[in-house]
Formats: sequence, structure tokens, C-alpha cells
Amino acid sequence: MIRNNIRTILSAATVGLASLVAVPHLLAQDTTTRVNIPFSFQCEHSTLPAGRYDISMPSDRVIELRGHNSALGMVGLSQNKPGTKGDKLVFARYGDTYILKEVWLPGDTEHAVLLKTRSQRRLEQVAQNSSESNSTVEVALLDSPR
Repeated sequence: MIRNNIRTILSAATVGLASLVAVPHLLAQDTTTRVNIPFSFQCEHSTLPAGRYDISMPSDRVIELRGHNSALGMVGLSQNKPGTKGDKLVFARYGDTYILKEVWLPGDTEHAVLLKTRSQRRLEQVAQNSSESNSTVEVALLDSPR
């Protein structure tokens, strides 16, 4: 129970810090787009249901994901791959578990790579030590929300 409380506090602190980092960039970048994710997925320490989400990157390290009943702020590392364009989300798949790992917004060659969580590293280890395979799943972004 104490461990869960610490996790909740750390997650809230991460979102709070991400919000502070994002404030100067909110007016400069308003690139929100929509995605329909057909499966439940993990993002940082949260499991989110399948559904439609609005996604934006108000700064080069902050990703905002908003669903009908949920909102989540994440911190990712920005990477640049010249000549590569995205308009997609990339998930790591381990059996029935999907974990958001990359965010590519329309028109950008830069994308955000989310930091691996402890549970994702554990799933990778299990997949390497067993016959379970892991794969990558890409979900295309939809139009901007109206």
C-alpha cells in the first residue's frame, strides 16, 4: 500500500513538473491531433482503456494524452530522424499487453520516445527468456479534433 502511494505521488509529481515545463510553449505550439486506439494500453504507470484520444506535444519533452474520461501527461525524450515522418503512435506489444513507446505528430521529423518503465523492462526480460514474442504495433493518427 505504501509502495502504491509512493508511485501515485511520483506520477503526480512527474505530471506537475511536465506541466511547468510546458507552460512557456503552450502558445507557441498548438498541434493537437486525434487517435483511435483499439486496445487498452499502458502509459508510464497507468493503464488506459481503448478509445479515442486527443494527443499533443506542447514542448519537446512533454506529451499530453486526453481521453473521454482520462488525461495523462508524460515526459519523453525527443529524437530527430531526418527524412522520416510519422503521424502515428508506436506501441510495444508483449502478449496481450500494449505499451506506448513513441509519439509522432503530423509534419514533424522529430518524435518523442517515452522512457521505459520497470514493468516494461520486466516484460522484455520475460519475452527474451521464453518463447513469447514481442512486436511493435503502429496506430495512425486521425484528423485534428473538431
